[in-house]
Amino acid sequence: MSLLKNYKFDSQHYTEVQDRKIKIEAREPFLKRPFDVLLSLIGLIVSFPLWVIISAAIWLEDGRPIFYNQTRLGKKGRVFKLLKFRSMIKDAEQQTGAVWANKEDHRITKIGGFLRRTALDELPQLLNIFKGDMSFVGPRAERPEIAREILKVIPDFNERLLVLPGL
Repeated sequence: MSLLKNYKFDSQHYTEVQDRKIKIEAREPFLKRPFDVLLSLIGLIVSFPLWVIISAAIWLEDGRPIFYNQTRLGKKGRVFKLLKFRSMIKDAEQQTGAVWANKEDHRITKIGGFLRRTALDELPQLLNIFKGDMSFVGPRAERPEIAREILKVIPDFNERLLVLPGL
């Protein structure tokens, strides 16, 4: 079963297209990392009250775990664990495996739907940025199994691994 059979590529989500190769600059600006550390630290401090409220809401609706981590590809193909607030039922992928969720996905909880609509489920990625796994600006960090499928369609897809993935 192809992970991509129901997925439509467009330039809004992926900046690379088959007929035009887009070169990604391999050198990151000198001040990018200090900027990422400082901004993520400020973001973590300022958003802490939201973390408490979101954690309580998830726990009250569906119990633990509060967080969800997923294996993603980072710079130079290094694997890291991307952290998010859990927005689906527990063990959601045990039934389906790795698939893209859609708006009507029955696995998304009520709180999870709100978190996804507001992108608050991605707040824990500030920790990934602080640790150096990600940056505020960069290409989407993709799952290894999905990246393999995309690579069959977009041969230059791995060029995105020249830089840190972004938020």
